[in-house]
Amino acid sequence: MSSTKHHAKAIPHILCAAAILVSILSIPVHPVHGQPPDDEEYPWEDWTLDSLDEEDFEAIDQENAGEVIHISTGVLPTPSPGASIEVYFPFVYNDVFSRASGLRSSWVAPTTEPFEWRDPYDCPFIEFDGCNEKKIMERGSSDEVKDGYPESEFSEFGLRLSYHLPVPGVVNVSGAYRHAVGLLYSEDTSRAYLSYDGLMRPFREIGVLHYKHYSVSGSVGLHIPVYGAFLTTKSFTAGSYYYIGGALSADYALVNRAEQYTQIADAKEQIRYGNHQDTAVLMRMSQPPGFNRFRSSVEVNLGWRVAAEVITFGIEGFLSIPRTSLLEDADWWLYYGGVRMYVGYLWGTGGLWR
Repeated sequence: MSSTKHHAKAIPHILCAAAILVSILSIPVHPVHGQPPDDEEYPWEDWTLDSLDEEDFEAIDQENAGEVIHISTGVLPTPSPGASIEVYFPFVYNDVFSRASGLRSSWVAPTTEPFEWRDPYDCPFIEFDGCNEKKIMERGSSDEVKDGYPESEFSEFGLRLSYHLPVPGVVNVSGAYRHAVGLLYSEDTSRAYLSYDGLMRPFREIGVLHYKHYSVSGSVGLHIPVYGAFLTTKSFTAGSYYYIGGALSADYALVNRAEQYTQIADAKEQIRYGNHQDTAVLMRMSQPPGFNRFRSSVEVNLGWRVAAEVITFGIEGFLSIPRTSLLEDADWWLYYGGVRMYVGYLWGTGGLWR
């Protein structure tokens, strides 16, 4: 398995290396009077990317009459001159991870137990038919409501402008539209009900604090190529590299929505609340007071990016670490994480940047 993954990761660089080699091999060589050239006339006899050094680059440039503008390979390669504009969007998996412990706030309805980030519902590890405890039942019925139980989620659609530095680095500025849903839980096991056999039986009552927002986001960051290859000539540009990066970002919630309810988890068929449902809403409002609309965070990412002529493509894993709590008087941290994909347009390569 590890060998297969190693070869899969090497494919982008093999393709880039092939493009470089084709360009180099296309350089006309004129041996003297048909005599076979010796090693001294071929200063770049080893064609592997890692073997190329500055003297090899100079020889290639001289033989190619100045066609080669930039070439850099290996660890910490320097990007080809240029800039790009890209759109990015969710790919494979994205989610919100709430973190809170012993949370009590004046902005939410009081509960017997404080709110935590851990999910107390008794659900199987793999839910083939959902979790029965989480299901919200219709009034006086055993049928589940259409909207169902809320789940955490995260999605974004953004635009990124990147500028290639003359050192191993790419500066980028991004703007995005984001949608996120976070959840906290409070479990109370102190209550009991009188069953049909005349015995007091305990049941589990779970409080859910559900938050949703639609926001605009802006960030400034830096990507550092850790391994890859770049080649720019007067006729084409190619590059492929892995990178690590980080960014400072800020979100402003255009719409904040909060809902709090309590739910009977394990005795839905025996008891109901006064509204004949297994769920009672304690709070539901838009733009609730006490919820911060402006929040800042630090993002770290790891990705792979490839450029061919004017097209760029990349896949990036990311984690957004909050610096501002969601609540004004309590610590509720929302972490965003997942994988995003981006495609874009590369311009400004070649002699325009020299």
